[in-house]
Amino acid sequence: MKPAHLRRLGGAAAVAVAAGLLAAPTAGAAETGLRVTGTTASPRPGNVSEGVVTDACDATTAPGWIGRTTDGPTLRATVASDTAGTLSARFSVRDLTADGAAVFSAVREASAWSKEATTLVPGLVDGHGYAWNARALQGHKISAASPDCHFKVDLTSAQPTVSSPDFPPLGSGQTPGKYAGETAAFVISGTDPAPAGGGEASGLACYRYAFNDSLLMSGGCDSGASVKPGPGGTVTLNVKVRDWGTNVLYVKAVDNAGNSSFHTGYHFYAPSDPRPKDLGVLR
Repeated sequence: MKPAHLRRLGGAAAVAVAAGLLAAPTAGAAETGLRVTGTTASPRPGNVSEGVVTDACDATTAPGWIGRTTDGPTLRATVASDTAGTLSARFSVRDLTADGAAVFSAVREASAWSKEATTLVPGLVDGHGYAWNARALQGHKISAASPDCHFKVDLTSAQPTVSSPDFPPLGSGQTPGKYAGETAAFVISGTDPAPAGGGEASGLACYRYAFNDSLLMSGGCDSGASVKPGPGGTVTLNVKVRDWGTNVLYVKAVDNAGNSSFHTGYHFYAPSDPRPKDLGVLR
C-alpha cells in the first residue's frame, strides 16, 4: 500500500513524488563544493494589505500567501558546483498544516546557462501552509539542503455585497433618497471564509469599484478606485453619482493572496434633480 501522504495526492503529484524519491542520488555526506545558491517561489508569496513580498526562507519571517494558479506554484532553485558537469535540483515540499507530512518531491535538471531548475507543484490544499527546500545534484553527489522557505495557499476568492441607504436596489419599489449629482453612501461588505476542511484564509485586502463599466476596475489595492475594508470587512463608500437614470456600481473583492472575485453589480436608479438650479444673478 502507498504511504499515506502519497495516497492524498492524485495523478501527477504522486508520480512526481515517486519520481523524485527514486531519481535522487544518495550520499553519506553532503558535498561541500556542490550547493544551492538561491531559492524562490513564483508567483512570489506576499500579503497585499501589508505590501510585503517574501519567500520567508528563515524561521522568523511570517510566510506570504500564494493565490490561485493554473497548475500550482513554480519553485525555482539556482545551483552551483566547483566542478564541471550537468547539474540538477531535488525539490522537497512538506505540508505544515498536516503535521509536516512530505507531499511532493521531484528532481529537475538545471539550465546550462542560468543554473536554475524549476518545478510546478500541483495538488496543494486551500488554506494550508507549506515548507520547501532544494538540494543540488551532480552525478552521484548531493549537496546539503537549502534553508526551508515557507508560504501559505489561498485558492478561494472573497465575496462582496453592496447596499445603499440613499439609492435602493432597482426593482425594490423603494424611493431613492437622493438625486443624480449628489454624494451618496454605498455600504460594501465582504467575507473571506476559511476552507471548510480546515486551514486559514488570507483575509480581505481591498474592494475595487467602478460605475457603469466593469472594465474600469483596473489597478491594484493602491489604485484610486479602491477602498480598504474596515472592521468586519465593511466600509462605506461616499461618492457622487453623476448620471441620472439607471446606474450600476461594480465591485470586486481582493484578498491578501491577490485573488480577485467576480464583480458584483449593484443596480439602482438615480432620478434627475427637479429642484431649480441657481443660475446666478444676470447682469
